Amino acid sequence: MKALMLPFVVWIAGAGSAFANDLVDVPEGCMPTVTIQRNSCSVSTIMQCGKSHIMTTHSRGTLSDTHQFGAQWDLEGYEADKGVGVFSAAPGSKPEVSLADLFETGTSTGHRTMLFNSRVIKDRKIEMDSNITLSGEEVELSGQTFLAGNVDRTFILNPKHAGMKVSFDILMSKSGDLMIEGKMTRTDGDDVEVFDMSPVSVVWPGEEGFLSTNAQNGCGE
Repeated sequence: MKALMLPFVVWIAGAGSAFANDLVDVPEGCMPTVTIQRNSCSVSTIMQCGKSHIMTTHSRGTLSDTHQFGAQWDLEGYEADKGVGVFSAAPGSKPEVSLADLFETGTSTGHRTMLFNSRVIKDRKIEMDSNITLSGEEVELSGQTFLAGNVDRTFILNPKHAGMKVSFDILMSKSGDLMIEGKMTRTDGDDVEVFDMSPVSVVWPGEEGFLSTNAQNGCGE
């Protein structure tokens, strides 16, 4: 998802086993819950940190980005390249996702004000419109049944422009305690890019490869 942050920076500025021993660094007070092996030579680990979910993603063995989600799987923050670009919810902003609405009606729509910071940009306000939908399809992955769906987030820097849209395929656990983002499509005007971050397998605590930073799929020779 490092591929997502570079367009953000440009856009805003312009306007014993195969898993080895490379493990995720777990912050104090956090509990890792699942590791996700993905396509495109990437692997993610999700941790429960208080009421938030932290997801770190490693691409080809290197930390590429960190997501922070709230209890509703609302987007609280995104950091790429160890702080080169930081995207965070504005203080006092409300979650843009309601799991109660999602499970009752199959969709949840909301809005949140976000702030973007980088080495040259300070607290640039961006308005985010979000829509998350469940399709009704069920998907089996690594012994668990997930609900398939999609999340669309539109980031608006200038109200006169359409903004940049980022869409993910998602898998949501039936209890709502786990959401896995997959294939991503980024649309900025006529520019459309697709990044296949689809989950291939889920590794649970105690299983080989849990907390690994070594991707197993799509890494080439």
